[in-house]
This record gives sequence, C-alpha cells and structure tokens, in this order.
Amino acid sequence: MGVKTSGAFKRAGGDAKRKNKQFVTCITKAMGSAMRFGAEVGKDTIETSGTGYEGRRGRVKSGKMRDSFDGKVVDSNDTQVVGQLGWLSSDPFYAKYQEHGFTVSGHQVEGMMALRNAGEDVWDEFKRDANACVREIYG
Repeated sequence: MGVKTSGAFKRAGGDAKRKNKQFVTCITKAMGSAMRFGAEVGKDTIETSGTGYEGRRGRVKSGKMRDSFDGKVVDSNDTQVVGQLGWLSSDPFYAKYQEHGFTVSGHQVEGMMALRNAGEDVWDEFKRDANACVREIYG
C-alpha cells in the first residue's frame, strides 16, 4: 500500500536542453528529499498515534509496520520524476486497518492516517523544493 507523487515537464532543445538536464537533476534530488522526509513523518506518526483502545502511545509492537514504511524515487527521466511513499517492500496486512481505522470487540480504533498525512507533507515539501529548482536553473 503506497501513494505516488510525480511531476511531469516538457523536453527542451539547445541551451535549454542543458538547463533541462540540470533541472531534472535538481528536481530528482528534491523528490528524493521529500520522500525521505515523508518516510520520517510516517514513521513518527506510527510511533506516536495511539489506538485509544489499548491505552498505550503509538502502534509499535514488533516494529514491522513502522520499519517497512518508506519513501523513494522510483523513476526519473527527462520528462518526469516519480516518488513512492508508504509500505513499499513489505505490506503488513494490518497496515491498511491501522491507517484507516477499524472496530475490534466493540471498540472503535481511529485511523492513524500516517500515509495520508505524510503524503500531504511530501507534496508541500516537493513543491517548495521544485520551485527553488526553477528559480535556481531558470532564474
């Protein structure tokens, strides 16, 4: 279970081609930074979001759900950069229940919204850094 964030852009020729290459490098770094930030936000949410059911802080027992939450750049070329965030390499079956909430023994367990909140933070971080790339490369 994960979410993808991507940015698409047009190819350019001549001197603009050199600048486009610089832009792709810069924006790929921006996406990588945003994905790492999102992974930390998601892990922090998993560690601190209580269930309201067991009376403990966080949702970490074995650490599998937290440790498998990650963010990375999955594609980068001269027209797009794509990052993916969430449970990428191993998807504990219970992550989707913890993310969205569920009922157990008549008790409602609120969703932790780790992926949703981290995804929103990733998008904000990426937009800020992508705008800095545009200013840096194209003035």
